[in-house]
Amino acid sequence: MENSPESWVSKPPEETPRGKPPEEISESPPEETTVPSQADLEKRKQLTEPVTEPDEKQFVLLFSRSA
Repeated sequence: MENSPESWVSKPPEETPRGKPPEEISESPPEETTVPSQADLEKRKQLTEPVTEPDEKQFVLLFSRSA
């Protein structure tokens, strides 16, 4: 049973840099501020409509501030 927790501890280190604290998120791009699923949507949007990039950034900033 001690092998299970160890496996989990081995994974967090890789996800830690991705899910930075709220303080570091404000400095991180919107991709890191939103959920992985949202990041994929944003990437797709950026590919289809690069003009939404600034809008998404402002929206994320407002959302982050509201939270």
